[in-house]
Amino acid sequence: MFSVLMCLLVASCGVNVNKQKQKITEETAPSSVEKLEMKVQKSSDLFNKVILMRQLVAEKLKTLTPQQANDYFEDFRNQIDTLLHKINEQESHYLTNYYKYRHDEDGNSITPPDSILKKEERIKNANLIVMDLGEGMFEIGLTNSFYKTLFSGKITPDYRAYLTLKEAEGDDAIVQDAFLVISQKELADLVLKYEDFISKYPDSERFKEVRTRYKELQNIYLLGVDNSPVIDDSRGLLYANAKKEFQRFVKAYPKSPTSKLVKVILAEKQIDYTTVYNKIEQLQNQ
Repeated sequence: MFSVLMCLLVASCGVNVNKQKQKITEETAPSSVEKLEMKVQKSSDLFNKVILMRQLVAEKLKTLTPQQANDYFEDFRNQIDTLLHKINEQESHYLTNYYKYRHDEDGNSITPPDSILKKEERIKNANLIVMDLGEGMFEIGLTNSFYKTLFSGKITPDYRAYLTLKEAEGDDAIVQDAFLVISQKELADLVLKYEDFISKYPDSERFKEVRTRYKELQNIYLLGVDNSPVIDDSRGLLYANAKKEFQRFVKAYPKSPTSKLVKVILAEKQIDYTTVYNKIEQLQNQ
């Protein structure tokens, strides 16, 4: 009987020791976040690092409050900006020759070499794009949904609205080679979206940035750009299509702050660009 009890005691001790070892192992094993952080740190492949960082964001956001997620967004964006700078430096030869990979000496479209196609597939897989900056310059940047797909639903309403604004601008620059590459009406719609944000979220941490971009877009809409002008300087008059668009806007959105500025232009019998620009700037700064 004594020997049986001893066996049971030894067996029980063995089970307890195993359970204790298992508990210690579980406590010391790295978490999924820690594993991803180690992978990000070790990765020397910049495109793969972007992919891993996105995975890390998704994992970290599971335990953050909306305000914490806002703070994390700011930190993550700074990290991505730094990484993008390194990627563009690394890929400078590719970007310099981007047009040549797609056109022959006569300017006809050609299929890029396999090595270039593979590189571009890696860029795409990292949720990055090649942006046409105009004047033959290209840059690797983020898709405008890059942050929204990660953070939407985890951040505060103003930050969600901010990311929706960024997405609304599209992946390419709206001005290329001094041409407006979207219609004036599409630009007006974008300006209205920015006004909506400014009206709803005056206390947002993103307010200053949004307001600065709003004024930039507003000026492009009101005054045009070099190769997409709205004012015929030789006659001191609005081009017919611009005048028609301004009249449409004022009628459709009489309470828009932009309508007030449009009316300044429409009231000018003889339009001088510098005079109108100064009047608009003065009203914008009020």
